[in-house]
Amino acid sequence: MKKTTIFFIILLFTGLIFSKDVFTYQDIFKYQRISDLKVSPNNTFIVFTKRMADKKKNSWITQVFYSDLNFKNVIQLTRKANNFSPKISPDSKRIAFVSTRDKKSQIYVMTLPGGDPKKISNYKEGVRDFKWLDNNRIIFSAREMKGYIEKKRKKDKDDAIDVESLKGFYPVRLFCLNIKTGDIKRITFNNSRISEFEISPDKKRVITSEIDSPKYSIDAKYYMKYFIYNISNSESEPIFKKDRFFKPYSFNWIKSEIILMKENKSNYEEKRGPGYPLLYAYFVKEKRLKRINLNWDWGLGDLYSKSIYYRNNKIFTLLAKGVWNYPVVLNVDKEFNVKKRKIIKNGIFKNIDYFTITKNGKNLFFVASKPDFPHRVYVAKISKSGNFINLRELYLVNEWTKNKIFGKREILHWKSEDNRDVEGILIYPVNYNPNKKYPLVLTFHGGPYAYTKDGFINSWAYYPQALAGDGFFTLFVNYWGGSNYGLKFAESIVGKYYELEVPDILSGMKYVLKHYGIDEKKVGVMGWSNGAILSIGCILKRDFAFAIPGAGDVNWISDWGNCAFGVQFDNLYFGKPYYEDIQLYIKKSPLFKLKKVNTPVLIFFGTNDTNVPTEQGWEFYRTMEQLGKEVKFVLMPGEPHSFRKLSHQKRKVFEEIKWIHKHLNIEKKSCFELMKKDSRIRKLIKLQEVKKINGIFGDRVKGIIIPEFIGFEDLMISRTEFTRGQLNEFYKEKYPDKVYKSDLNLPVINLDKKIIMEYIDYVYQKTGKKLRLIKSSEFNKLVKAEKSNEENVLSYWIGYKPNPDEKLEWIKYLKKNRLFEKMVLPVASLLPTKSGFYDLNGNLSELSFEGKVLGDWFMSVKNTKEIKCREHYSGIRFVIDKRGK
Repeated sequence: MKKTTIFFIILLFTGLIFSKDVFTYQDIFKYQRISDLKVSPNNTFIVFTKRMADKKKNSWITQVFYSDLNFKNVIQLTRKANNFSPKISPDSKRIAFVSTRDKKSQIYVMTLPGGDPKKISNYKEGVRDFKWLDNNRIIFSAREMKGYIEKKRKKDKDDAIDVESLKGFYPVRLFCLNIKTGDIKRITFNNSRISEFEISPDKKRVITSEIDSPKYSIDAKYYMKYFIYNISNSESEPIFKKDRFFKPYSFNWIKSEIILMKENKSNYEEKRGPGYPLLYAYFVKEKRLKRINLNWDWGLGDLYSKSIYYRNNKIFTLLAKGVWNYPVVLNVDKEFNVKKRKIIKNGIFKNIDYFTITKNGKNLFFVASKPDFPHRVYVAKISKSGNFINLRELYLVNEWTKNKIFGKREILHWKSEDNRDVEGILIYPVNYNPNKKYPLVLTFHGGPYAYTKDGFINSWAYYPQALAGDGFFTLFVNYWGGSNYGLKFAESIVGKYYELEVPDILSGMKYVLKHYGIDEKKVGVMGWSNGAILSIGCILKRDFAFAIPGAGDVNWISDWGNCAFGVQFDNLYFGKPYYEDIQLYIKKSPLFKLKKVNTPVLIFFGTNDTNVPTEQGWEFYRTMEQLGKEVKFVLMPGEPHSFRKLSHQKRKVFEEIKWIHKHLNIEKKSCFELMKKDSRIRKLIKLQEVKKINGIFGDRVKGIIIPEFIGFEDLMISRTEFTRGQLNEFYKEKYPDKVYKSDLNLPVINLDKKIIMEYIDYVYQKTGKKLRLIKSSEFNKLVKAEKSNEENVLSYWIGYKPNPDEKLEWIKYLKKNRLFEKMVLPVASLLPTKSGFYDLNGNLSELSFEGKVLGDWFMSVKNTKEIKCREHYSGIRFVIDKRGK
């Protein structure tokens, strides 16, 4: 299995290579995400985390970063293992974070602005969450220590599971850690599992949400419980007892006696049905709960981060608006009556992915993006009236995306059955031509209680911009039954599963087929989880060019018992358990209708999936296979519902693109499956991608052959060294007696500076492109970023790496025997760098903008005056600033 996984990774990263200007399938795993923005209490710095791919660990990891408030000096604070959830001490002198550098997650503390972090917790069962109590104490949640019986069973290798037994249901409690002494004091003695907690401003109490049964996630008749604990004496008081279905979250203890919180209002609370988030204030002393009037029908906006802040009698939060979330500032009185409401509907603010408000309430820091606009960090001042003013962009999270071209996005609205309004996001192919026809990928979010927001979408599950770079339209459909559109929208599919969502999708497809340049025969469906369920629902209604359902149900009878929350989910959306209406479950299950499917289907599952049990994939595959349908089943060992290993995620993407290309008859260059990554035969395949005009390396621009350029940061840099064939274009007009007759792909050697300047002017007059020689700093940066396993240096010819003295002897020998010119190879003769540059550090040294000779080659000798510049056989590499503008 290991060898198979490796060669598929090689295929993905060597075979599917498109224009360097577009967002590629390789870039999916290069893209980093930023979150956990936190401004220091003294308003002088900010900490945040970045999520990035780690090839060695075969997973995504998170690291902690530090910056000044202008993001001019960004410092990575952590590097080892996975580090997350940074929190700043009240005096702004230290940060604490959770790290997995030990086997268990532990708390580490670091004095700012950097240094070696110190582990301060050594709790055997690991830490789940933590908060600063004061500058010297931290409260954390963790499972209780293992008892005698559990330890004995482990020692006896007894790994039998008492399913849903209270005896195996360990408690999660709160503990207080003294940083100075290392002492740990247990604060709570609950028998339940604390899932969320928040400390009061006076540091005397803590509110918790708790689960007291192993059956909570399975059956809706079990519910959460809430307590307020006294930190000093561990006394507890239950709250919200009158309404057992009231399920608040995202606690914000803003004053000693007031807690702000969110809660999802639903008409199906006894079944734990979907709803819409509302805002509440709880007055602790009076034990009084008050709903804060948002005067907004769709409720609070849905973000995967903290989204409520209270500063100076103002509440900062977000309002749901479909694909957007509108920031809102609520001026409230002591009773939390809203006296004034300021909604920000325009600009990048509605595209916020993560935000924080400074402690003084004067500045908003946030991360925002759009589907065609990668993540950036911004800051805005907050005026007294609640307006966001003086907006400034601070930080482009993925600097390399500046050199990428993205397919534009458009927000669409159409009518579905029964005149329902449906919203979606359409992402165009890059360089869209209205006179051409393009393939379309219909894509659906999971859930169903979720939504696709107007942000940059990129993951191993969904990657529209990589598809855009490959020439595809992608349509995301926010079907009815999802979130961020209000209560009616969310509850609409209760008892009507499939009946609204599939028509919403198909009507969206019809809308774009009618109004956009789409080839009706090249439409496919794909999605994960509930998105896969709906993909399967769609192929029962009509044929598609392909379908790629990842972890989707086909048999609701078996799902009811096998899914980790099957009882709760199925009882809600089908209205009853299967044994009360077996025909309903059969009617709803695609498994019994697969005879009518004619769409080629690629199925994905993890072997440890309990959200959509792996058995669903087997039932789907085996039935399709026995019916003689075109189907492929890819099973990822050890993976849960969401794949974790990079190798599995990459394999999934590769399989999908291969499947799509196959069934749309799209021919793409790919490497032979047995090919070694650094083989010389691969060099020949890579050479096929280098542009040639009548056998001469280069690109034809406005009638003349000039070097081919590749994007690198803010520059376009020539792929190869400047060649005789390219120089001939100039010589033919200006110096016909100097025209080269042979070896036109050899690099130009020791070209006179006057001729270089004349050539640069010639190209500008002919094409409008402003060329110049590469600067030393640019060359050094390029060489550092782009390395090749093979270069034309002395060791290439003699078979070993000589020391400096041996190198001088070799140079004397080469001079005496007149071998230099014979050793200069045509450009692109050896293997390129990862981005396709050739001969960066070999073949010839290169003349810089400053007149220096750069790079290594077979005559390079450092710290000697024996070889002068002209004797270095220096070549040339051109650049264009700002991509030719």
